[in-house]
Formats: sequence, C-alpha cells, structure tokens
Amino acid sequence: MNRKQKAFLLLKQNWIFCLFFWGMVIYYGYNMFVIKPWYDELYTYYSFISRGPVYSAIHWPVPNNHVFYSVLSAFLDYLGNPYIGLRGVSYLAAAANLYLLYCFAGKFVNRYLAAGAVFLYAAVFQVNNLAVQGRGYTLSITFYLIVLLCLEKICRGQGRKQEYIVYAISLTGGLYTLISSTFWVIPLCLTGGIVLLFRKQYKTLWKLIAASLVAAGMTLFLYTIIWLAIGSNLMSKNPENIYYGVYQVTIILKEPFAALRTGMDYMLATPYIQGDARSYIVTELFSYLTCLFNLFYQNAGAYLTVFLAFFAVWAVVRAVLNRNKEYEVWFSSVYLAVSIVMVPIMLIIQSVQPYYRVFTFLAVPLSVLVSWLLQQASDAKKCRECFSVVCCIGMLFISVMFLSSRDYNAQFAGRETEIAEIFKEDVKELESIFYLDDYQKYVLKFYYDKEPLEVPMEEAQYILLPKELYEEEYEVPVWPTMYNHDAIDFDYMKDAFNLVRENNSYELYKRK
Repeated sequence: MNRKQKAFLLLKQNWIFCLFFWGMVIYYGYNMFVIKPWYDELYTYYSFISRGPVYSAIHWPVPNNHVFYSVLSAFLDYLGNPYIGLRGVSYLAAAANLYLLYCFAGKFVNRYLAAGAVFLYAAVFQVNNLAVQGRGYTLSITFYLIVLLCLEKICRGQGRKQEYIVYAISLTGGLYTLISSTFWVIPLCLTGGIVLLFRKQYKTLWKLIAASLVAAGMTLFLYTIIWLAIGSNLMSKNPENIYYGVYQVTIILKEPFAALRTGMDYMLATPYIQGDARSYIVTELFSYLTCLFNLFYQNAGAYLTVFLAFFAVWAVVRAVLNRNKEYEVWFSSVYLAVSIVMVPIMLIIQSVQPYYRVFTFLAVPLSVLVSWLLQQASDAKKCRECFSVVCCIGMLFISVMFLSSRDYNAQFAGRETEIAEIFKEDVKELESIFYLDDYQKYVLKFYYDKEPLEVPMEEAQYILLPKELYEEEYEVPVWPTMYNHDAIDFDYMKDAFNLVRENNSYELYKRK
C-alpha cells in the first residue's frame, strides 16, 4: 500500500475528522476574504510580497518580513488577487496542519482521540487568529509538523533517505520563515537525539545529526544572502562610507566580509529581538506564560501553565521509567517532556520575551498531551472505543463552540478599513498625496493597487488627515503616525483644500 492509499484509508476510517477537515477548509477560505487585513499584513504585502520573490528574499529592514513566507506569497501574488497573494500560503498551511497533526497524533492514540487532538488544536484562539493572516506563523507550524513526522519515522528505525532530506529542508524552511523557530527546532532536535541515544541507535543518530547540520548550513547560506544585501545597501547609502553611491553588487564583490558584517550587525541590533535582564525573565516567567496561554483559551492561562508544568514533570518521569519499553511510549514521553520543558529554559537562557504568537506551535504538544492522557484513561476502561468516541464528540463540541463565537470571527482591522472606504470614490483620480501616517500607502496598494506620488503638503492633490493631529498636546509622534500637531499647517490646509469626506478616524481633503 503506497502513501496516497494509506492517507486515503486514514481519512476513510474517520468520517468525523473528514467532515471537520473539509468544514475547516471552507471556514478558513471564508475568513481569508471576509476578515480584513491589518497593519502588519498590509506592511508585508506592500514592502515585500507585491515586489516579487527575489526582492522578498534579499530584504529584511525589520523582522516583519517573514522571509520564506513572503517569497512563497510573491509567487501566488502573480495570480492577480491580493487576498490570495497575501494570505494564500497561510490558508494552505492552516488546512495542511490539521491533516499533519491528525497523522502524527494517530501514531500514539486511536483515530478518535487523534481527531480530538485536531479539534482542540483548531479551537486555540491564536491558531485560529493566525490561520489565514498574511504572516509566517502558520507556515512555521507546517514545517514543525513535517519535521515531527519525519523525526518519528527516523527514530522508529524506518527513516529512508527521503525522510532525512525532508527533515533537513523543513528545518531550514522553518528558520527561513521565522528565525524564532529556534524555539521549536532545538527541542525537536533534542527529542530525536535523546530517543536515539538511549535506544543505542548510534548510526541513525549520526545520520540525524548530519541532516541537522545540513539544515543549519542551508539556513546560514540563505541568511548570508540577506546579510550581504542589507550590508551592501547600507554601505551604498552611507555618505561617510567610501562605497557611498556604489552599486551593491560591486560592493559585495569587492568587500564581501565588510558587507556581511554590516548586515549582521544591523539585524542583531534591531530592538525587536533585544532581551531583558535574566532576573526579570525568571520573576516574570509565570506571568508571561499565563498571558501566552490566555491567548490559547480565554482566561485559562494560569490553569494551562500549571497543567503543563505538572505533566511536564510527569512526562519526564515516565520517559525515564519507560526508556526500555515499547517505542511509542518512549518517543511520546520524550517528545512531550522536551517540548514543554525547553520553552521556559530557552526563555531564561536567552533572556527574552518574544511576541506571544511565536509560541503558537505549543498548541500541538498541548492538544497531543490531552489526547494522550485520554488514551491512558481509555486503556484502563473495558469499553475503550465507546469512551474514545464520547471524548471525541466532546472535543468536537468544544471546538465548534469556540470557532463559532464572536471573538473568533471578529474584525481586527478597523482603521485600515476606514481608509479603504474613505478613498473609495476618489481613488481613480488619485495621483499625489501627502502621507501623514504609515497606514495609508499600504491600504491603497492592497485594496486598489494604487501607489500615488508621495509629495509635500504644498504639492499634494490629496491629504488624509488623522483626527488625533488636531490635539495640540499631540507633540510626539506615536506609531504609526508620522507627524505631530505642530508639523501641520492647518491654516494653509483649510485655505488650499476642501474637505470631501470624513469618518471616525480621518478627514479626506482635496486640493481646490
């Protein structure tokens, strides 16, 4: 039986999962177009995706460019629909993740509880929130699950050459999408190493180490390209540098190491990845994890933190006591123990508190853990299948309840939508504009494929004024506004422009 036949049989055996899967494919597809994109998505589309795959691959002004996501999305953008270009990759990844998780969970629990794991995963707010956003987090989870499936097969002793290749490529893809994927890359590599080491599969262990090193090398090569591009660009634009005004390729050919060092320094200096004092990280760890898991299931953060801490210890003890028993018990115990324990350890070692969405992948071990515990309870009962079916239906009910709630389907792009609406009647004749905040250029590009000439107020055809600029005390620009109150000549604007439209946040002025 080949892989396609096995995959079909797995779906055929579980019609509950099959119905849920196709329901979620429709659900995600609907949300992809109905929930409007917010600032970070629009920035990604304007600054990278819409400029093509090559541009996306070599530019990294801020961590907002999830490089590999932007590269893949840039290819989809050629289809001509901005929603598909921005969110198509996330949509495909979100759907794939449900199937990949079902396949992985099915290796350790029965098919009903494997479906239950998927139901709980899909019901996580952060998973749903990021499912079709034009960001790289959902794609990163796809690579995480692919690595997990390859790793399980390799540790079982069934790894062929293609498993090692897919394993290395997926590790690279995860890190090239999000450098913060190190928070799952390291635990998975440790999981494989521990399992193989204690089972004395030394030959397989060396192969796994080699594949991991190849992935590290490929990742370094891809980021070297970015560092060279950034560094040469900075050197070319710096008036104090001897290569000021010189073509970037020339700089790379003449001073590759200087360009590389400049690019690396720029990336490492970004404030988005700076850490805090280790003492602060330690004292705030429980609070941080509570806030993180509140984004999984509302108001359940503290309970989930305690739950995971308790069962992490339990999984460690179980792994130690069962290292000579059947493979499934040993691998699942090590995987859950390492996955849960390593995150706080890495936070403390690195002295950082990343954005909560970085840890959305923890929804995978959490949902697998719950199904695994239910499997243990099921094994202790006489009517195992009946118990599993009841649990599966219960988890399905919880998932549907969450997914149909208002919070899970709410719009989160209010200001962006206001800009799109206020320009709707004037966009055809829009040729030049005086931008006053960062939102406007991104909205015009995404909704109308319009990039008007950016000019000073005295030369502008249109001005879209954020209403907060009327406040005299508004002296220091607050992101994403670009100017303060004193920077605007309101008298000139009133004399030279007519107010043509307004809404809650903006006033649109057109030159008389």
